[in-house]
Amino acid sequence: MVIKNVLWQMSEKIIRLSVTVIVGALMARYLGPEGFGKYNYITAILAIMLVVTSLGFNRILVRESANCTSEIEHKEVVSTSLFLRLASSIFSIIVISLFLLYFGNDNNLFYLISLVSVVFVSFDVIDYHLQGQSIFKVATSCRVVGFIIASLLRVWFVYSEANLIYFYSTVLIEYLISGLLIFIVSQKKYKNITNISFRYFSYSKAKSLLKESWPEIIAGFGAIIFMKMDQIMLQKLQGDASVGIYSAATRISEAWYFIPAAIVAAVFPLFMKKYNEDKKEVMKQISCVMSLLVWMSIFAAIFVNIVGDYVIHLIYGVRYLESSIVLKLHIWAGIFLCMGITSGSWLVAEKKLRLNLYRNLSGLALNFVLNILLIPIYGTVGAAIATIFGLAMAFFIFDLFHKDLRAMFWIKLSAFSPLLFIRSIKYILKLK
Repeated sequence: MVIKNVLWQMSEKIIRLSVTVIVGALMARYLGPEGFGKYNYITAILAIMLVVTSLGFNRILVRESANCTSEIEHKEVVSTSLFLRLASSIFSIIVISLFLLYFGNDNNLFYLISLVSVVFVSFDVIDYHLQGQSIFKVATSCRVVGFIIASLLRVWFVYSEANLIYFYSTVLIEYLISGLLIFIVSQKKYKNITNISFRYFSYSKAKSLLKESWPEIIAGFGAIIFMKMDQIMLQKLQGDASVGIYSAATRISEAWYFIPAAIVAAVFPLFMKKYNEDKKEVMKQISCVMSLLVWMSIFAAIFVNIVGDYVIHLIYGVRYLESSIVLKLHIWAGIFLCMGITSGSWLVAEKKLRLNLYRNLSGLALNFVLNILLIPIYGTVGAAIATIFGLAMAFFIFDLFHKDLRAMFWIKLSAFSPLLFIRSIKYILKLK
């Protein structure tokens, strides 16, 4: 079952990766570093906005779904979380619209077109609820459809030499199609656990979710800020072209992150079901998952450092040669990101989301300081270095200095053991 779910999630990401490489290369060559930088700048802003409007529910919903014992509980969880997210999305759109109108800019209307996407991403709560029941194929299939349609439009706009604003619109189109399909399909196939109606809205459940999730909102905001801060600060300190160079590299270095995300998403519901019964055994299993992901990150980094120059030249062309240096550095950040993904799920199980907040803020602070110091001197390379050290602080070093996380620090350190890596492969293959 676990391998099947991992493969379902990976199928979407493999399709997305393959198409993104081709379409991204066409867009990068057509728009040039400056235009490509503008496009990636607005997608960075959107990523930050999505974290805020998610209300920190994502991993909590997986756990809540896994613990539901009746259909009414399922309906209360999914309906309450969806209406809360829709409300937060609409409120955010109104606030940003007023902000853009006040500051007045020719591009602001086009930015807003992309940012409206957050309303349709709200339907992701259905996906996370289904994940708690080990159901992955619904959202996977719907997202593939939305992504393929949006990608075909991007290709068409390249060949028709369309203005940049048309590329902004494809962001909204992708999320609109995906969100509506997830809602429609889930209501037809899994209505018994995803039936959404305002009569199932529970004020007590809303209060419970928000009370637990607020640290996760801030933590998620901090995490996405220091993942995207480099692009935002590059744009402010060195202009759109530097964002284009940097984004070309990070699109490749981050492309494989779907693998650890898929593995953790597949095993997390299993951990939740037996966490209270045998916590010690689950911690051993988390250690195995951690080691597997760390070594995958190491192998990915070594491979990219060998072929990085060739890949950048092949995909993006000579105008992006500077991206190869960024790529070879930024790829090492994956080691610490994988640690964060795995230990983050453990913090959800322990209901210690405040610790997730504290560690993310520590990484954010270090990343901000390093960006200020390094970008003026080293440009895009400085931004990559700042990201690596920020992630290392948040998801590795911070654990050593907090008593409640010190045990997790030793698990992360032991993850570098080759022997544990071998045992981890055997463990994953045996999971059902």
